[in-house]
Amino acid sequence: MKKFQIIDLTRGFSLLSVLAVHISLAGIIHPYHNGWINYLWYSFACDGPYGVSLFFVISGFLITGVIDHNSKDLLQPNFREFYFRRICRIVPLLFLVCVVGLILLHSAPPSADTACCVREPGVRFGPAFWLSILTFSFNWLSILNERIADRYGLQWDVLWSLAIEEQFYLFYPFCLSRLKTRRNLIFFLIFFVLLGPLSRWIAFQIDPKSYPLIFTNSFGDFDQIALGALLYLTAQKWGITIRKSKTLSWSLCLLGLAVMTGVFAETNIMINKRDEILGPSGVSIGLVLFLLGGLHLKLFESDSLKIFAWPGKFSYGGYLWHSATLYFLWPFLFGLPILQAFFIFALAVALVSWASYTWYEWPMNQMVYRFLGKLFPARQ
Repeated sequence: MKKFQIIDLTRGFSLLSVLAVHISLAGIIHPYHNGWINYLWYSFACDGPYGVSLFFVISGFLITGVIDHNSKDLLQPNFREFYFRRICRIVPLLFLVCVVGLILLHSAPPSADTACCVREPGVRFGPAFWLSILTFSFNWLSILNERIADRYGLQWDVLWSLAIEEQFYLFYPFCLSRLKTRRNLIFFLIFFVLLGPLSRWIAFQIDPKSYPLIFTNSFGDFDQIALGALLYLTAQKWGITIRKSKTLSWSLCLLGLAVMTGVFAETNIMINKRDEILGPSGVSIGLVLFLLGGLHLKLFESDSLKIFAWPGKFSYGGYLWHSATLYFLWPFLFGLPILQAFFIFALAVALVSWASYTWYEWPMNQMVYRFLGKLFPARQ
């Protein structure tokens, strides 16, 4: 599948928004005397969870493309290739992150940084916890245990989104193989697009104060992955038409950017739980429009933007490693002004994720792929 630099640029922005909300929740940075900087920062940081929504859209787009590229047809997926690649991509890094987290659980002394990043006071890490990680059901465990502990610690809390992705991709290829036509596939994806805000609305009616129930229930996030898949289908069918018209490409791109900016500016999902109902859908639709136009613009593929796209190439590692990175940087970041602390934090996360991918993830991915190939040889 062709790689687009605009995808890495978007993933980089998504990661930055997640880093912003988490460093703000840590409470270690000092505001500026300039009120406008503070206003813009907290407007961005308070909607940082939207970064995960953007990740979901990109994931749906890329995974649908990967299945299509590695199969005879999108509706005839190569199950062996898909699940092999998925295991190789996800499991090695997840395993290492859990090992590091386990070491920190037993070695980190009680302190503010430990409570925020590693282990919230009063949280139990029993068999149910480890089973939820093994079965990619951590988001549901968090919802069930909210009354006991609102959070586990950032090292573990970030795993809710990974759980939702893997739940969707567990059945996605099987559904593709049974839908028979792309028309049926479109209706299938539209169903999930509509189910998302409906699920979040139902969750809001059940408990309007519950962030985990509203924002991290699986059915309330599948819509964003489905929108990414619809983006792939739309780009595949209408890509040539859009590419021929720069006016259309720029119009879609700017419209999507306006929608995303508007959602970020007009909602605050960390404070107003009602915004969690439609906010993720709005920012996801904005990204779909932005990418639908931007995928065909040379500007986003220019060499001058490569440095900004670089962090997005390693966003999976950046997402899973940023909690441990924050823990070790805590003494150096404490008390620094907002932008200075954020820059140091983001740069450190980018370097850690690059090192992780270069010296661990990529070699392990290849090794696991070869092992699975020998264990489950392809049928002739």
